[in-house]
Amino acid sequence: MTMQKYPIGIQTFSDLREGGFVYVDKTEYIMPLIEGSKYYFLSRPRRFGKSLLLSTLSDIFKGHKHLFKGLWIEDKINWDEYNFPVIHLSFASMAHREIGLEVGLKQALDLIANQYDITLLTSDYTLKFKELIHSLQKKYQKSVVILIDEYDTPVVDYLGENLDKAKENQAILRAFYSIIKDSDPYIRFFFLTGISRFAKMSVFSTLNNVNDISIDEDYATICGYTQEELLSYFSSDINKIATKLNLNETDCIDKITKWYNGFCFSRTSEPKVYNPYSILLFLQKKDFSNYWFGSGSPAFLIKILNQNFDYDLDDTTLSEIGMENFNLDSINYRTVLFQTGYLTIKERIESNRYRVGYPNLEVKESMLTYILDGYLDKPRIESTFLVDDIRHLLIDGKTEEVIQNIHQLFSKIPNELFRQHYENFYHAIIFTAFKLLGCNIQCEVSHAKGRIDAVVHTPQYLYVFEFKVDASAQEAMKQIKKNNYATPYLNVGKKIRLVGINFTEEARGVQEFIVEEL
Repeated sequence: MTMQKYPIGIQTFSDLREGGFVYVDKTEYIMPLIEGSKYYFLSRPRRFGKSLLLSTLSDIFKGHKHLFKGLWIEDKINWDEYNFPVIHLSFASMAHREIGLEVGLKQALDLIANQYDITLLTSDYTLKFKELIHSLQKKYQKSVVILIDEYDTPVVDYLGENLDKAKENQAILRAFYSIIKDSDPYIRFFFLTGISRFAKMSVFSTLNNVNDISIDEDYATICGYTQEELLSYFSSDINKIATKLNLNETDCIDKITKWYNGFCFSRTSEPKVYNPYSILLFLQKKDFSNYWFGSGSPAFLIKILNQNFDYDLDDTTLSEIGMENFNLDSINYRTVLFQTGYLTIKERIESNRYRVGYPNLEVKESMLTYILDGYLDKPRIESTFLVDDIRHLLIDGKTEEVIQNIHQLFSKIPNELFRQHYENFYHAIIFTAFKLLGCNIQCEVSHAKGRIDAVVHTPQYLYVFEFKVDASAQEAMKQIKKNNYATPYLNVGKKIRLVGINFTEEARGVQEFIVEEL
C-alpha cells in the first residue's frame, strides 16, 4: 500500500519541502499577514502546526524562493525584496527548566547572533535582545523580523505545579518583551505564538499594539486542516485505508470527521478544522485511536476538575474575554481547557458569548476517561475495562451483571475521600462512566415531567435508568413509572428495560436495584 510521506513531528519548513513530505499549502493565509500590520499574536493548542507556520514565515522573509515552488505564494511576492534578518526563538526548546529562563534566553540570543557573525557585548538578557535587534538592522540595513514560538511555555509548564515559578517566569518574559515597543523603528514584522493569552500584568501589558488573530475568521484555518484540504490532499490515502478497514469511502470519511474534526477558532463558529497531528498519525497507522490526547494529558486540569466534581464539560458557556484571557492569580480552568484545545467553540450565543464543548470523539473519550480515572483512583486500563464490560453487558441484555460492574466502579475510592464527598462521587462517576459507554446514550434527558437520569440505546434493548442516593430502588422505579419516562420510546422496536438503582454510603456503591421489562 503506497502512501504519501507524512511530516509527523517535522516542524521545519525546509526539512518538509526538501524531504518530499506532503505539505498542506497555507501560504495564501500568510500573504495578508506579511503585507498587513506589523505585530501579531496567534494562540493554538499544542501540536496544531504553530511551529511549522513560524518556520514557513522565516523562510519567506529570508527569501528562500526555491522552497515555495508550486505553492500559492510562489509568484505573489517580489522575492528580491525578501532577504530580511530573522530572530527566531522557540521557548519549547530552550531548556528553561534545566538552566533557568534568563540563562536560556541569553544562550538563545547569543546563538542567533553567532549565526549572523555578530558578537553581543551586553550580559543582561533584555539588553542583549535589544542589542541583537539593533545590530542586525545596522549590519544588513534591513528591518528585523522577530518570530517567537510557544512564548508561554515557561509559564504553562509550571501550572498546577509551582505557581510562584510560573509568576517569576512571567515577570521575566514581561521584561523581555518590553524591548519590542522601543525597538519599533528597527522591526519589519513580529509574530508571537503560544497556547494561552495571559491577562493582568502579563506580557501583553508591554505588547499592547499586538493584533490578536486567534479567533479571527480570516485566520481560523491558518493552522489545522479543513474538510476540503483533507479530501484534496489525502483522498487517495483515505480510500486505501477505507478498503483496509472494510469501510466504504463515505463511511470512512464520516468516521474520520467524528473522531478528529470539530476544532473551531472563529467567532462565527465556522469553519471547523482537524488537528493535523491526529490526522497524520491516523493516515500513517491506518486506524482510529486517540493520537493527539495521548501525546500529553492535562494532569493538573484533571486534578482541578476532580476536586470540583466538574464532569459535565460538553455544553458550557464562555465569554470572549473569558476565552482570550488567562489570569494566574485566579485560574479559570474552563478558560484553560478552551485555550489548550480540550473545549472549542460550538455556537455563538450573543455578540460576546459562546457555547463551547468537546471538539470531537478523540478528545471527548480521552477527557472522560482521565476524569473517571481521577475519581476512581484506579490505573487507567482497569477503569477502561470496567466501562467496556458494562457496554458489552448492556448490548447482551445482562442487566444484573451491569449493576455488579457499576458497583465495582466505587470499590477502590479512598475511604476517607469517599465518606467526605460520597454523594458527589455517585453523580460524577455514574455520569462520566455512562458518557463513556460509546452506545447511543443520553444523560439527564429532558422530559415533560422531569429529567431522566440516563437513556441507553443498544441494537436490541433500550434502558431507562433512574439513580437515587440514600433513598430506595423502589422510589427510583416509582419515579420512572409515575412520570412515564419510557413513553417516548414505546415504538422504537426494542425491548425496553426500566432500571432503578439506589446508592448508599454504607454499601460503598449499589445498595439495591430493580429491573422491569415492558
